[in-house]
Amino acid sequence: MLELAFVLAIACLAAVWGADAWRREAQALAGQAAGAWLLEIRDALARMMTRHQDELAQGAAPRDAHGSPAYADAYAPRLDELMRHGHLPGSFPVTSAGGMRVAIRILRGPACPGAGCRLDALAYSAPPVGAWSGREGGSGTGQPGADPATLAAILAGAGGHGGHVDGLAPDHLRGPNFHFPNPPIPGMGRLPVGTVAVWAGLDTAAAWPYVRMRDSRNPDFQGDVTVAGGMHAARRLSTDGHLFVGARARMGDACSPDGLVARAEDGASLSCVAGRWSSPGGFGGVFFVHSFFGCWTPGLVSTANPRTGRCSCPAGHDAIRISRTGDMNGGEGATTGYLCVR
Repeated sequence: MLELAFVLAIACLAAVWGADAWRREAQALAGQAAGAWLLEIRDALARMMTRHQDELAQGAAPRDAHGSPAYADAYAPRLDELMRHGHLPGSFPVTSAGGMRVAIRILRGPACPGAGCRLDALAYSAPPVGAWSGREGGSGTGQPGADPATLAAILAGAGGHGGHVDGLAPDHLRGPNFHFPNPPIPGMGRLPVGTVAVWAGLDTAAAWPYVRMRDSRNPDFQGDVTVAGGMHAARRLSTDGHLFVGARARMGDACSPDGLVARAEDGASLSCVAGRWSSPGGFGGVFFVHSFFGCWTPGLVSTANPRTGRCSCPAGHDAIRISRTGDMNGGEGATTGYLCVR
């Protein structure tokens, strides 16, 4: 019996040790997944700052394509807002493996918006890792302490962009590549011990040479520019050279919308007016109508308006009688001439 009890005791100890090892491995995997989750948020913030760096540097609110504010608070964006603007996938989880949530702050450097302006983004855990992992620390700070293994796994998953508030230096938020005071912004609440964070930085001066979406600067290109799609200018277009219109149309054909410009086969300018291609100005061509032969002379030569191909005026023009030859009641009939004007 004594031997059996000894064997059972050894088996129980092995089971306990094995369960603890499995628990530690599960925590490490959850920590690595949380670090990778934080890293995705860090990359999204880098993209967001790059897209809106001019507005953020000026302290202004970024606008969306409709002119509305893109974020409720551009310096504290939410994950759902980053997803809505395409910086994160639409199915991105709002909590990490294990249930971690984040708060976000974007910091403007004191030199902004002038030369040397920096933008820094922090996404940090809320609550801190100690509370998240459910482990109480013994630092004497009265704050939850982070499980060192879980914390190490999170920072490893963050790929060198992570840091934390340590119980030995609670006045600092730091990692291998950044160091901020705690709190990072004056007037902001102090981050508790155990808080983990990821950082993304943008030096606006480094991005200055590059043309960006919604860039307000004049790029002043010195060579030719080719665009495959349409172009829209919110203000006037001007050129110091000649304007060449390659699109061709035929007088009188249907067109849409009004205001388009094209050229005829002979190079004459055409404008879309009242849904039809017509020549600029008031002149719309001439035509002659014979009382017996219509749009033909007695010798069967066409007298139609060259701009319509018929004895008619282009759309938007009126026919004014300008001549009449012959006798309406005579044997050869009469020919009446019309001028099309607008």
